[in-house]
Amino acid sequence: MAYACDICSKGKQFGNNRPFSLKATRKVWKPNLQRLHLNLGPTRVKVKLCTSCIRTLAKYQREAAAKAAAATQDQTPVQAAA
Repeated sequence: MAYACDICSKGKQFGNNRPFSLKATRKVWKPNLQRLHLNLGPTRVKVKLCTSCIRTLAKYQREAAAKAAAATQDQTPVQAAA
């Protein structure tokens, strides 16, 4: 599927518009896809991601940064109370 997220495979959905007259006309709902460049180790990869996956990746990056900051704070020497 060409129009799909590379992570979650979210793609087009098909259905009908249903007005008051109940005359069915075809409709396509598309996910909000964005092209992004991700750094995977030494390589840089261009991917198509939906915005919900972009938000999830950002959340994981924030959590990793918070863990790294907490680890560096734990390693600082504690001054003895006099």
